[in-house]
Amino acid sequence: SKMLKELARKGHLEMQMEEGIIAYSLGERRRQALPGGDLTSAIAQSAAPHVASTRLEDPLSERELEVLRLLESDLDGPGIARELTVSLPTVRTHTRNVYAKLGVNSRRAAVRRAAELGLLTRGEGRRPTA
Repeated sequence: SKMLKELARKGHLEMQMEEGIIAYSLGERRRQALPGGDLTSAIAQSAAPHVASTRLEDPLSERELEVLRLLESDLDGPGIARELTVSLPTVRTHTRNVYAKLGVNSRRAAVRRAAELGLLTRGEGRRPTA
């Protein structure tokens, strides 16, 4: 479910809802790109970045992913806390959990490891500087 929502958010799938039932289909440009109608191959290629992210023994929670995306930005700890409307100790706890799950011990290493695993879209967490 999470992977389908993420693929839809990135434009790889289209979400359709009818009578309370949610269904996903390939976006128009994905259908046109299918070589000989190889649907399985296209879905596997669309999901490729997320396959790597499932290699984590203990996957990141949604909140940990939010913190991770903000670690990629130029925000400091208090700035991340303000952005997420949580306390600084909560941000520190999430950051500690992210580091542990990724097997790293620094912000830069966490961002690099997350990028290797396909957990971050390039520049996704970056915020414009004032």
